[in-house]
Amino acid sequence: MPVLARIVPKNLLLSAQRALSDPAIHAQTVTESNIRDLCTLINLSVLYDDIETLGNKAEIDETYKPHIAPEYQTIRDLTGLNISVGPSPEQFEETLRQSMAFAVDPFAIAGKTVELDKLKKKLSQSLRIETSDRPDYWEDFAEGQRLLLTKEFQEKSIEPENFWLRSFLYAGLARIRQRPLVPDAIRTWGMHQGSITPSDYGQGLEEVIDGKYTPGKIRKLIVDAPFPIPPFAAAVFLRAGKDRKKIPEELKTLRAELAPVRSALSGFQREKETADYRGLITIFGKPHTPDSKIDLDDRVHGALETLRNAMAPVPPQILVLKPVFDMVKSAAALFINLASASPKMLEAGKDMIDIAS
Repeated sequence: MPVLARIVPKNLLLSAQRALSDPAIHAQTVTESNIRDLCTLINLSVLYDDIETLGNKAEIDETYKPHIAPEYQTIRDLTGLNISVGPSPEQFEETLRQSMAFAVDPFAIAGKTVELDKLKKKLSQSLRIETSDRPDYWEDFAEGQRLLLTKEFQEKSIEPENFWLRSFLYAGLARIRQRPLVPDAIRTWGMHQGSITPSDYGQGLEEVIDGKYTPGKIRKLIVDAPFPIPPFAAAVFLRAGKDRKKIPEELKTLRAELAPVRSALSGFQREKETADYRGLITIFGKPHTPDSKIDLDDRVHGALETLRNAMAPVPPQILVLKPVFDMVKSAAALFINLASASPKMLEAGKDMIDIAS
């Protein structure tokens, strides 16, 4: 797995696509969680190159999975992200073992005793059963959690229980890969993820961006949005204006503009995870020492701190967005189409200084 990759639930991909689906919009079935997942997908595509989700190799082969493989290709085309599926058959048992560490906790908190071998079997079944025919829904997720924590522990799970149990498999896969898990909206609301994996430089940059582009500043540009819009998603939505069909195009444009940032972060992370290149460079690099790791952290954190304190937007390439903000008076009608049948009209903030200067 390349550096600065992320583990994501398959539901996030399916849910984000629903936010852009003409039939779903016309039928007024797009939910807040769909829009949140679209925002998360935009953020992933701007800052990272690779994501991995639960599944098997057959899922990305249209010959074997004609109803699933095209969905993966749609995400690739939409975002530019490389998508892989895991774990491999050889890693499945280890994924189960790591998942158990997360799965037993909610049962213990609920004061419910569960046999570990039965829980392990249910976790295994939750992945073996078809997982990709539709998004997980909050109602199913909450119901599955309620059933497992309050009812008699049955040998065979029903589908809502599988939706909930798969969350722990994602956490186990993230721990094996030593990559952060980015939960979809329903899991963000319904589960305490805890500290699953160590942070990396990508997370550091995300924190800086979130600190500079606070929800209050974004609201000056997009007022009365259904929830605080993350910075990169806000940039894409503002550029797309009233035409939501332009979102994929604007997403790709922003991703291309921030390619140098993505490349630099990946380079630093690769250097930290492999070798110290401050001295003599060999084909294999040099082994890290405790001091060299600290030195690299200091360099990256110093750069992030400079960006945090800078007057210009972070990262610097976002300066190209400034002219776009002049058109925000016609922006974010996107949410009129996506959010509900009778949303409040979204207004544009007239003061661009806070974000674009």
